[in-house]
Amino acid sequence: RIILGKRVLIKMLLYNKQAVKTRKPVTKRQVQLARQINPFYLPPKIRRELNERASKTEKSEPEILGLLNSHAVRLGKLIKYDYRHKIEGVRKAVKVLIDKKGDCVEQAILLKAVFDNLHPFLKGRLGWLVVKNPKGYTGEGLKNIGVHPLIIYRNTKGEEYAIDMGGRLTRLREDLSRGLGQTKMSNREFAAFMLSIGAEDLSFNHRKHKRALSLLEKGLAINPNDYTLHCTAGDTHYLKGDNTRAQQEFRRAIRIAPDLADPYIVFGHFLVKAYTNKDQAVQVYRQATERPTQDLQVLRSLERKLYYLGLRELYGRVQEKRKKLMDSDFFRGYPFLKEEVVKTKK
Repeated sequence: RIILGKRVLIKMLLYNKQAVKTRKPVTKRQVQLARQINPFYLPPKIRRELNERASKTEKSEPEILGLLNSHAVRLGKLIKYDYRHKIEGVRKAVKVLIDKKGDCVEQAILLKAVFDNLHPFLKGRLGWLVVKNPKGYTGEGLKNIGVHPLIIYRNTKGEEYAIDMGGRLTRLREDLSRGLGQTKMSNREFAAFMLSIGAEDLSFNHRKHKRALSLLEKGLAINPNDYTLHCTAGDTHYLKGDNTRAQQEFRRAIRIAPDLADPYIVFGHFLVKAYTNKDQAVQVYRQATERPTQDLQVLRSLERKLYYLGLRELYGRVQEKRKKLMDSDFFRGYPFLKEEVVKTKK
């Protein structure tokens, strides 16, 4: 969300794994930490109830798709959507089940927990696709772009399907790698993503900056390649009034993804907000215009800031880049989905 006043200008950057220059290898420690976070935990009693109904044997492809769809539909009816809740951070699966409500991230966490217990034969075939709605919400446009985690089911042929709460199950496009505003995640990477969302909520909405930084530290221990965690830490330090630490975090993000525009753009926004001298910000913005991004929300924020600063040449360059992205075939409906293969039952 793009906000005025002493607040961050970009909320929720989307992690682009392909932009990481030198990836740090996955370690046992990272996996262990992610398991300790375990947002998918359900109490033994609930697990036993689910296991009694679980599918013990392999199913055919139509049967699997039907099962995933029907369970998502049932949960969609049980769990209410709760966007602007008073909960600090992010609900885990058990809390969503108790409250019977949650936002899109929290609902997806519960859905994954239920799938893991109901369909153990699908272990290793369920993953994550986290996307941004490229068109923005109705009436708000690019000022507010939702970040939506979808569960991916991968069949034995390598074909992939996305499932969301409520039962919409769709085949992924074969050319997904060319899509806009999306990234696939493992459970480990998703745990770091969830901590980032929780930190944003704690810092930006509840002003609990110390707790937010603690979550971000855990997130970076789980996935040190995720530069967006450093950007969120930079925003959090800025809100605390520590501009020196904020700069350090933004520069760390740039070192991880030096060829992507996103960390440069949010760093430039910080420099404009934090300091009266705009020269350094303009220099960073120039570097951003020379680099690609798949995030229209971030690109649009740069376009508006350049116009505000009177940098007409850079503004025109970024405006042209944004228009080319918006003219892409991927903006005909959802860019990451192909066709709906299982119709939601009313």
